[in-house]
Amino acid sequence: MTDINLKRQLTPYEWLQFPMQIRDLFIKWFSIPRTGGSQVIGDKVISDGHTIEDLSKVSLASLQAYLHTDETHWDKLLQDTINKMENYLDDNPVNTTPTESPRVEQGTVGKKRGRPKKEVVS
Repeated sequence: MTDINLKRQLTPYEWLQFPMQIRDLFIKWFSIPRTGGSQVIGDKVISDGHTIEDLSKVSLASLQAYLHTDETHWDKLLQDTINKMENYLDDNPVNTTPTESPRVEQGTVGKKRGRPKKEVVS
């Protein structure tokens, strides 16, 4: 049986079309490395550093294993995986607001600046 879906995998172009939170879950759940460098031409991101070899971790077999199914249609597997990730994000919202840095109160002793005082030896 020669099914075109058996040879299907994510391309870097497809990868960049996913929202960042979905890409983060793919990276985490499928152990996708990042071996390349980011590429930006003008104001357009061409690559975020994930190469075709890195993205090969998301294969038909890995999607089937993740979803516990024998489905062989690539597009259906990919969409079901994304739906599962979106449901996960709905149940576990990610804090996207920047965290505040700790405030230093006035009057607290910090590191002294300037030259140290000369000690007089008697």
